[in-house]
Amino acid sequence: MQHKDTNAVLISSKSIYSEEHTSRLTIRLMLNGYQYYKVGNTEHIVKPDNYLITNQGQTFRTEFDADIDLKMMLVAFKPQVAERLLHYLKTPEDQLLDNPFPDSTEQVHFFETTFAQDEKIKTIFMQLGNMILNKVHDEEYVGTLYSQLLERMLHNQGMIMKSLDHLKSKKASTRIETFKRVSLAKDYIDSHLNHRLDLQKVSKEACLSPYHFLRLFKELFQITPHQYLLQERLKKALFYLDSSAKTIEDISRKVGFEDASSFGRLFKNRYSITPSSYRHK
Repeated sequence: MQHKDTNAVLISSKSIYSEEHTSRLTIRLMLNGYQYYKVGNTEHIVKPDNYLITNQGQTFRTEFDADIDLKMMLVAFKPQVAERLLHYLKTPEDQLLDNPFPDSTEQVHFFETTFAQDEKIKTIFMQLGNMILNKVHDEEYVGTLYSQLLERMLHNQGMIMKSLDHLKSKKASTRIETFKRVSLAKDYIDSHLNHRLDLQKVSKEACLSPYHFLRLFKELFQITPHQYLLQERLKKALFYLDSSAKTIEDISRKVGFEDASSFGRLFKNRYSITPSSYRHK
């Protein structure tokens, strides 16, 4: 769906694979299923409870493969759109009247990591998706949705910056680097659920000592790395139970459990139902 400042894309397919591309400023999410991205040298998994932002000029490639149709959406903004909106949001109204079109604006660069799904962002994507499916063309309304989406992205970025204030480091640059490293490790966990992962291995991805990483991860995400790993493995198992004919044993291995019995026990502890009963309910 085209607009003067941006465009939205909705894709429904069982599989997708793209070679390396150069991105515009883009926000990406999945309506169902899991999509792999490699942005620069970093791996990410986009799924229904998160979203990913790639900045203008960043390189990426992506793929997914499933037994059912997966639906992915993205909104790509043309250069300088974010800078113009940020100028509008931060500038007092009297100054906007005097200088509505400044010669230069503050550069916008988003954290390139996955973020927990935001209800407002999800709602806007659903509205855009419905317009695409129903072939609705309302230039003014679409433009309003794009502005609301970008404003929310800027808002969320600002909230993350504020949330880092509680970290012990006095330097803002150190707090930002801490967030980037720990987020990188979280995305590494998402991308390697079927691998053997331990604190030593994951903390190495963040270039932090295990103890330091454990403390920072829990501070930032209110969960330990091990708890997060189990949570995400079980959530992915739910997806396979819903969307594939794979056996329970195959699913347990595919999400990283060494044996089906431990998988079944952990699954029942979390969801109060066995994997087999869940599949046949």
